[in-house]
Amino acid sequence: MPLQFAKGRVTMLPVADGSASEETQRILPNAKVVGAYHNLAAGHLIDVEHAMEGDVLICGDDAEAVRQIIWLSEQIRELRGVNCGPLASSHYIEGVTALLININRNYKRESGVQIVGI
Repeated sequence: MPLQFAKGRVTMLPVADGSASEETQRILPNAKVVGAYHNLAAGHLIDVEHAMEGDVLICGDDAEAVRQIIWLSEQIRELRGVNCGPLASSHYIEGVTALLININRNYKRESGVQIVGI
């Protein structure tokens, strides 16, 4: 999801297809697009030895591709992959990114997402 940074806040910009993941699927109709890793700090993903904790929110229309990304996510210490349903859910997941950036600015931290109860 494209983000706009203005006046110290981050907001989501509209995407005709609903989300960047859905737009990718439209552009690449034969690809198995999976939305994931939107809510993790990119710098931490580069250095997998860096301690990370939380959940990777994953969505996609191909069940096997989603399972593979869940497995891949769980190879990183302290992360868990969570199946969030079809690719259409990516709109909500991508929106959480803007929320987390705003939280991180307010608290001067790198926050993440953890789903409880599952």
